[in-house]
Amino acid sequence: MGRDRFRPEGSSSAGECQGGREDRAAGGTLERMTILCLDIGRSRIGVALSDPGGTLARPHGGAAALVRRLQPLVEEFEVGEIVVGLPRRLGGEHGPEAAAVTRLAEELAELTEMPVRLWDERLSTVEATRILRERGVRGRRLKALVDQVAAAVILQSYLDHRTTAEERS
Repeated sequence: MGRDRFRPEGSSSAGECQGGREDRAAGGTLERMTILCLDIGRSRIGVALSDPGGTLARPHGGAAALVRRLQPLVEEFEVGEIVVGLPRRLGGEHGPEAAAVTRLAEELAELTEMPVRLWDERLSTVEATRILRERGVRGRRLKALVDQVAAAVILQSYLDHRTTAEERS
């Protein structure tokens, strides 16, 4: 069942990285739900959540013990979809990190039985670092927050894309 819900980049189904048809309700409008986003790094995982209307992204702490923390988040915020940042190289190629994240996304789809989307995360950490530095965050505090804010940057990109796609329809 989870495999049917996983949408890898380049698949013909909806919601893959940067484009494609979106999940629509019977009336042709985008389904409104809270969306959870994960920015999976080597040592930390950033987590962000959208508002229930799927318009705004906000950081939601780190997730060191992802599996243990995921289900309570899904239940508390009534998450209906998960977005996972796909680490691509600047030229767009996939490296070993992308393969590992893709495998994790497939597992998440199976465990949660909900749609899991991969979304391009290029330069999200750079943008998150810029945002935090503009707000005067430095040193250890910056390091502690950057993954959370990067997850919010990725999720906001995904939410903006959904909104734009809905407006075109």
